[in-house]
Amino acid sequence: AGGLKGFNFHMFVGRTHWYDGALESDGAILPSYEIVRDAITKLQAVKYETMENFAKVAMVQYRPYLRALTLPNVGSYNYFPDLVQTGFNDLASDLSALGHDYRIFDLTKGERLSEYSTIIAPVAEYMDAAAQEHLLNLAQGGAHVILFGLMPKTDCDFSNCDVLAKGAGLKTTSKPDLVQVEAMKHKFAVQTLGVISRAPTSATKIVKVGAKTYGATVKCGKGHITLLTFVPGSRLSPDRLGFVQDILETGKVVSPVTCSDPRVRVAVQAHNKGALVMVYDLLDPSCTPSAGSPVPGNARPVILSIDLKMIGLAGRSALLTDLLGTEVIKVPAKNLMSGIEIRLSPGDSRLYYLEKKS
Repeated sequence: AGGLKGFNFHMFVGRTHWYDGALESDGAILPSYEIVRDAITKLQAVKYETMENFAKVAMVQYRPYLRALTLPNVGSYNYFPDLVQTGFNDLASDLSALGHDYRIFDLTKGERLSEYSTIIAPVAEYMDAAAQEHLLNLAQGGAHVILFGLMPKTDCDFSNCDVLAKGAGLKTTSKPDLVQVEAMKHKFAVQTLGVISRAPTSATKIVKVGAKTYGATVKCGKGHITLLTFVPGSRLSPDRLGFVQDILETGKVVSPVTCSDPRVRVAVQAHNKGALVMVYDLLDPSCTPSAGSPVPGNARPVILSIDLKMIGLAGRSALLTDLLGTEVIKVPAKNLMSGIEIRLSPGDSRLYYLEKKS
């Protein structure tokens, strides 16, 4: 689902204190070997390595920020772990929950970022001029650039450098606070890093508390820049997840495959002969059930929807074959678009090969 065309089988050979290797240390074949061989054989047969992904979102890390995490005392930059680590991962999980495939890039090596319509990046009070100009150019070229954090004021040598702030017309002031914000049609509590202290008159203020602004969207060349002075990750909080979805819709990001359950990740890759639909249930199979939670071992219904036109396989009907099981589903294209029901147990997965039928 992450776009990889190769596999690493960790602990392929069993050893002391290890469970479920594919081979014993003396070469004896274990049950997992047959599963691995079956999967690899079938993926080769459908030419998985030639399939293309449909990711429209690029998440960006900035290497100097990651280096700062290794420092023993970051002082006024003590928000870095939440910004570029925990918060970044939470936002990636939100993309999965909303059915959006994505790729992760290093901003200092971001030559391919122009291929993506939505760019998401954490920002802090320092960033080198080239990186600031890169983000600004992506927006001016037509992308929706979503920034969360504080606008850079200096470069990495702490010399004045506010290329991005001037280009977007957005200035921030550091002022950490815990507030209940009004964000578009949603309300939720956030730990803010600061406020937007300057914005163009044409800016759309999307997150406010009274006269204070914590989120705004501005037109920038052919695209837009959205700035949030807090980490937007939801951890599946309904209002916060809905806010993330609304922000993404500003950039008109549409996924060809979706699922009714935000705890189930779906992704699709395709070529002109067929597609591979990957379904992963992220629920922990060993979790203790609580009220309203699925009972481990019991399958629950989820609705899977696929737009055949978006993946270039438009036809009157489709056939989905689970490559790792026995399930075969033949369904009219219009039904697949509106959704079909599959049943998943906690931690379960499906690997469907999809073929169009006349």
